[in-house]
Amino acid sequence: GNCVDATEATATTGETTTTRRSHSGQTTSSVQYARGIVWAWSVGLFGGSILAPTHYLPPEKQGLAVLPSFGIGCILLAPIILMIHSVFVAKRWPPWNVRHALLPGLFSGLLWNISNLLSLIAIPSIGYGIAYPLLQSAVLVSGIWGIVVFREIVDAKTIAVFTGAGGILLCGAALLT
Repeated sequence: GNCVDATEATATTGETTTTRRSHSGQTTSSVQYARGIVWAWSVGLFGGSILAPTHYLPPEKQGLAVLPSFGIGCILLAPIILMIHSVFVAKRWPPWNVRHALLPGLFSGLLWNISNLLSLIAIPSIGYGIAYPLLQSAVLVSGIWGIVVFREIVDAKTIAVFTGAGGILLCGAALLT
């Protein structure tokens, strides 16, 4: 499997917790793992719906015309979402680490915005139902980064399953076109 489960009893409380160790060696509790799954599914739900509201706009107001208001929405709402998460979920304010995180963060934002720009161009051309599933091939690229660069998956069987699933994804994308 992908992870090794272990049950440990804590010396101070006597409570039993389950931990998971991934192939990269990172250990998380079963609660942390479940939260990670919920957050990841939420990304799929929200990310897959991100441009759906633009469908209700007149055709001349769709596409690149949405980009300025999308950017303003990000600027205004990102700090609010960060505050809500920090107060109600994480129960702490995240460290800023501007010195180390500024350039990688700016570059990540640039890549994300190029992706958004290109999706706004693609969707009016071929339709949301075809464009957005094709855009989700980003999950394959992310997985390749995780395997090749970050070494998050090193088990040969798991990489083989990922490769097969990637092939199915590419076949599905080809069938949409």
